[in-house]
Amino acid sequence: MYSETMIVSCNRLAEYESPLLFCLWNEEYLDHISHMSWGAELSSDYYERSRVQGWRKFALLFGMLAVLLLPAIIDQAANSTGRLKVASMGWFAIILLPIRVAIAVWNVPEHPVPDPPQLGWRRATSIVFQKKLLLRVLLANLLIGIAPGITGSLYIFFVSYVMELPQWASLMLLAYFVASFCGIPAWIRFSYRFEKHHTFAFANIVTSMVLPVMLLVEPGKFWLYALANMLYGLCAGAGGLLLRAIMADVTDHDNLESGTQGTGLYYSLLSMTNKIGYAMAVGITYPMLDWIGFAPGSTNTPEAITALKYAFIFIPMPIMILAALIMWNFPLNSDRQQQLRRLLDERDSPVNVE
Repeated sequence: MYSETMIVSCNRLAEYESPLLFCLWNEEYLDHISHMSWGAELSSDYYERSRVQGWRKFALLFGMLAVLLLPAIIDQAANSTGRLKVASMGWFAIILLPIRVAIAVWNVPEHPVPDPPQLGWRRATSIVFQKKLLLRVLLANLLIGIAPGITGSLYIFFVSYVMELPQWASLMLLAYFVASFCGIPAWIRFSYRFEKHHTFAFANIVTSMVLPVMLLVEPGKFWLYALANMLYGLCAGAGGLLLRAIMADVTDHDNLESGTQGTGLYYSLLSMTNKIGYAMAVGITYPMLDWIGFAPGSTNTPEAITALKYAFIFIPMPIMILAALIMWNFPLNSDRQQQLRRLLDERDSPVNVE
């Protein structure tokens, strides 16, 4: 049975500008497996893969922000109903999506690859558990699903009851994603200089250090919280895109070992572990709200609000640090990946094939 707190929490989330919050807070769920896999195969270069995945993420956020501006534009042009604003977003996607997909498919064809061998689920599962590098990436991906999932689940309550800024909840969330959007080019450049796995670890450590800054923000201080919130968003945008770029290197490594290209399988696992992380976060946070005595929509004790504040800040911190430690000494650096590509090119060259 769902707890009363969880039911009230879900209803409470639905009250706050539902199109904005749903689309932005669930942007990770918009990462389609075929799209990620396609991006991984567009380049075999270690650094170029960061660029591909980074700009894919950049375009994803830009597209969501663009479509979410439509209701605001319509509001300024005329007094409109909620139905018209939601319909405008739907027609935006219906008209532009097939055009953009056609342009992408026409101009960026996939490389020809041999048909992969058919594996049963038992065989596929056993293969996955034998791949140590794959498991490390998946574990790190699970953790960076849990950590933002916790802050996301508690976000409305943190802004409303701890920061005492409920009327600014949607704007603060929008600012978070704008900051994440703006930070992507910088993280791509950092990955060129410091390697992808080191940049991933650094980004997670910095993100974990930004959270305690919110302890210094007094309730009702709009600009101070906005600054801390945007700084958190600026740092938090690196994890997903870098792991997607690293996963492309893992597919090269395992392709050389096994002789099969498992890009689709690996990215489906990447998507699955991230979603499991978000689900686990909900399973952690809402029962915890019951335990600390926090009741959404009711008058809460100062002790319950303080416990909520500490949960929002301190529970994600060790999770992000653990993800950083898992990836810090990841062996697939730029030199190793270039060596893998040379070996793969030699193996797949027409002379060797004949």
